[in-house]
Amino acid sequence: MAMKFKKGFTLIELIVVTLVFGILLTVGTNIFLQVILSSNKVSTDADLRQNASFVMENITRDVRRSSCLLISNNNKTLGLYETSDCTGNATVYTINNSVSKDGNQLSTPKVDFSTSTFDDTSPTSNGKGVIVKLVVKATGARYDYIGEITETQTISVRNGIY
Repeated sequence: MAMKFKKGFTLIELIVVTLVFGILLTVGTNIFLQVILSSNKVSTDADLRQNASFVMENITRDVRRSSCLLISNNNKTLGLYETSDCTGNATVYTINNSVSKDGNQLSTPKVDFSTSTFDDTSPTSNGKGVIVKLVVKATGARYDYIGEITETQTISVRNGIY
């Protein structure tokens, strides 16, 4: 009497294949999520650096064109004047959650500059230089990675040798 072999898979074979497939799917998903999170971090850092660079370039250009500067409002306001006695019309930079120039916001809404400051270069400089410290943090729902960068620069006004 000849034995008939049935075609198909045994229960153990199906369980093993299911387990191997589940493990591969879990590992693949974790790798994919890590790539996405890493991409978000790189993108966030690039946004922060771009905002800080843009703001710093604007401030640097205007400080170097001015002849006098005044810092007020707990180091959150910088007034730049064309005259050496700090009179007349001023270009005013203000730090709140963003940085504004003459009331116009320079930074994007999804970054926070609130801990940034303007400091006099020395007590004897008489409005001839400023230390700009920009601390930029990511805010908003887009950022699941909360990054922060700091950019500091010392800038002298035109003819600001002291």
